[in-house]
Amino acid sequence: METQIEQSSIRFSDNFPTFATAFVKAQAEFKEAELDSKNPFYKSRYASMSAIVKACRESLAKHGLGFVQIPFNTGDSFGKVGVRTRIFHESGAWMEADLILPVKEETVEKTGQKGQADFQKLKAITPQTIVGAVTFACRIVLQKVLGIASEGDDDDGNDASGKTLGSGEFVGTITEIKEETKNSARTGRDYTRYVVVIKDAGECYTMDRGLANHARGFIDKEATIVTKENAQYKSIDLVDVIPLVAQSPATMTPPPQAQNEPAPEEEVTKKEEAVFKASVVDKSAKTVGDKTNYGVKLDNGKWVLIRTKEQYEAMAKLEGSGFIIEVKSEVTKVNGVDKYHVISFREIPPGES
Repeated sequence: METQIEQSSIRFSDNFPTFATAFVKAQAEFKEAELDSKNPFYKSRYASMSAIVKACRESLAKHGLGFVQIPFNTGDSFGKVGVRTRIFHESGAWMEADLILPVKEETVEKTGQKGQADFQKLKAITPQTIVGAVTFACRIVLQKVLGIASEGDDDDGNDASGKTLGSGEFVGTITEIKEETKNSARTGRDYTRYVVVIKDAGECYTMDRGLANHARGFIDKEATIVTKENAQYKSIDLVDVIPLVAQSPATMTPPPQAQNEPAPEEEVTKKEEAVFKASVVDKSAKTVGDKTNYGVKLDNGKWVLIRTKEQYEAMAKLEGSGFIIEVKSEVTKVNGVDKYHVISFREIPPGES
């Protein structure tokens, strides 16, 4: 998945014609930027900041031009960072562009207390992820604003075939999940890591047994697979597997039965109602034939099915907002697991417990 650009803009000084005259002359002399760096996650090459500066610095200086790049806090948005790039002329004329990007959350380890697990995995924005976003923005904006070409195809970590893994989500098929025992260099203890093999894409990993078991329900089925780069271990982590048809992951078809082993009969028990409070974190609308299945995922991990388009659109608008809603649902137990259908929901006003 490509890095999402939240916002970009470009501005010019009043005496821009002076700047433009010098800029056109300098741009005609820019060299191609060498693809001197490799992205291990996407197995691709890109032009580093050093290569971009090397391609333009001499020509810019020759025609009285220079540049400065300043990171800034967006002020109104947590988890985002901005970079302002100004190309200026010795006369005082200038052109500048802003780029605002989301800062990725990184999985960090927190040492547990006595009697607890060795460590806990938490998601947080770290100084490393902020620096990574700023560095990416500086490099991309400078190259694009100056119009510097790259030698060959600068894919910058986003393989055109879509068949390599990095941070993001894509539709793919899990073909196998393997268990392997590893030894922690930090604690000296053995632990189990699950290797998730994705068709035509490669492997990603998780140490969460529950997530691995959840993913097994999607073997040989197309699903939306969410992965994240783990810079610390130079690997790709599995984050989630989401059904293309909106339904509760708990009710996904289990892995294929062994040959000649009869599939168990589906046992449906009586319906009951459940009420819980949560926020919407994802949505899905999948059309099969003449029917569309609607559903949303809540931050408690549950996928709830929605019977009407109007109700789906109302709930889908809340995706990622953080607003807490009270959901009243009908629960059907199928083979001992719960399948949820929304009866009604309401937004909980601030201050209401």
